[in-house]
Amino acid sequence: MTLALTCRDDGISLTVTDDGRGLGPNPPRGTEGYGMQGMRWRCEAYGGTFSARTAGAAGTVVRAVFPLRNCRRTRAS
Repeated sequence: MTLALTCRDDGISLTVTDDGRGLGPNPPRGTEGYGMQGMRWRCEAYGGTFSARTAGAAGTVVRAVFPLRNCRRTRAS
């Protein structure tokens, strides 16, 4: 498993990559369960985005990205 945390002027992202069996060719969104769906809801609640996809031949990449608009305003004050 690999974790990557990236911070730039416009946002912060967290990417988790594993080498497991992946999500399959076309994972149906309706049957994701509350795990993936809960992560998506939490990201969107804070103005972020969430994605999950199969990585190459096997494994999964999960990524959450959050804007830092509010942090820039706080620093400027």
